[in-house]
Amino acid sequence: MSSSGIQEKAVDTLIIMNSAIVSLHLYPPTNAMTAKTIDRLYETFQTILEDEKSIIFEESDRNLLVSGKQLSHKHLGKPQVAIFLMLMINYGIKNLTFEKGLGKIELIPFLEAMSTKPDEVKSKGGLEQVITGGKIPHILINRKTFTAEDQERQGVLKKAENRIIHTLDAGIIDERVVKSSYRVVQELFTEGENETAEAIIERLSNTLLVDDVTARANASEALAKILENLYAEQKIQILRAMSGKIVDWLKIETAYTPALQKISTQLTNLAHSLIRNRQFSDCHPIVHVFRLIISNEIQKNDDIRSAVSAALTEIASNEILDILLEEIRTNKDNEKIEAAKILTIMSELSLHRLLEILQKSEDSSERVLVLNLITEMGPGAAHIITDMIDPKAPWFYLRNLVRLLGRIGKEEHTRVLEPLLYHEDHRVQREALKGISNIGGSSRGKILLDALPKCDDLFKAGIVATLGSLKSRDAIHPLIELFKTKLSVPDEVKTDLQEKICLALGNIGDKEALSFLTEITKHKGFLRFKSYTPAVKTAAEKALGRIIRKAETQ
Repeated sequence: MSSSGIQEKAVDTLIIMNSAIVSLHLYPPTNAMTAKTIDRLYETFQTILEDEKSIIFEESDRNLLVSGKQLSHKHLGKPQVAIFLMLMINYGIKNLTFEKGLGKIELIPFLEAMSTKPDEVKSKGGLEQVITGGKIPHILINRKTFTAEDQERQGVLKKAENRIIHTLDAGIIDERVVKSSYRVVQELFTEGENETAEAIIERLSNTLLVDDVTARANASEALAKILENLYAEQKIQILRAMSGKIVDWLKIETAYTPALQKISTQLTNLAHSLIRNRQFSDCHPIVHVFRLIISNEIQKNDDIRSAVSAALTEIASNEILDILLEEIRTNKDNEKIEAAKILTIMSELSLHRLLEILQKSEDSSERVLVLNLITEMGPGAAHIITDMIDPKAPWFYLRNLVRLLGRIGKEEHTRVLEPLLYHEDHRVQREALKGISNIGGSSRGKILLDALPKCDDLFKAGIVATLGSLKSRDAIHPLIELFKTKLSVPDEVKTDLQEKICLALGNIGDKEALSFLTEITKHKGFLRFKSYTPAVKTAAEKALGRIIRKAETQ
């Protein structure tokens, strides 16, 4: 059969084989449509093998060869050819041989294996093991053949690999050698010389850490091209082996290049793989260096920051966030702490998802978990929290938002909390007061003094106690005036407020309050017909003692 005739029949075979693989993915071999497709495939093979001893499909430089010959342009453009080529790459098939004597019974286990996900095939020992285990003598995977041409090519390859290794070991970063290395590595993988290919990759990754900017650029370009041409599983394996050096390179690299962009994207794929496989500790250095660059803790130019930011955004998909949250909740893989670290590093990328849980979850322990996670994110998350604060939100959600802002906010954020001192729900009021006390800085006293006459009478005691803890000297006269004011509140509430005013004055510790507190300790009040409860008098006496002791020590 002529070369063009073999190619025509080979392409027909691929088209039918693709159909059979899809059919077996959906239906059992006994299905009438599936059985008919397998029969057609077998007949097509028999037509070829009547004249040929074998037909070999080979992947080379991401092109498909048939029995050593590249397909014509007419056939290369067919989608079925591209699909079969990707199948070969995904399963790590460099060559696939069908020999004379092929039986129909051999096709079914082969096609079933090809219709299975690559990860499942790997768990069974790989496609070669599946085919060997299925006793398929006339279908061979990755068989080595040695022709004169092959031997010549291997000789050239050997010289090239030796030159590259020698150059890199000598510390001579030759641009031509480094840039050609990706082709040599690709050829080595094709020939099954994996150890040698990986040795070159290791030396290139070492070059990422040298002082010479040009050498780093050459090495990163070579590594980016190598990674592009590896099949998915192999790519993850190689990336994982050199991820530590890539992370260190990102820390020191100063020049943006397309290779940096590509390698950052490849790290995204590695991070996805690690998280899906619950290997959170191994993923942490990747997301951590991304965060250091984005936050400018490691200073980079805008282009590098943009590339890294896009990579981290890609990592933080809903699927990945679900996996991290599941581990944090269950600690199923004993990686709860590492999963939490990754989630907090993602910061604003995971924050909206966490806030959604905070609003909708009915599990109090889960809400506490989310509060702690967001707190760990620190001040960088505060601007999103402030944007989410809405006085009309459900009180429980609003209270938690205010609590978060009170933990991670800065003095500037008190403007958001101040109006909530007048919120209709006392639980929100209390949280706003606590937040202002925590983050209000030098403006706390003024904010609380402004609020004291305007806020709910039942809430005044809380503000009074806070003013006392702040030792605000400006609060002395307003507190005394409040003590004298008639409020429409139950007696027990009034007594509690008066106690807190006395104690607050004692905490402030200024002698200006001595005469007022002394009057309270007497049996009658200022109008001589009213006395104060024992609890109030006791509080006044404690305050007097504190002020006097403070004066004696000065």
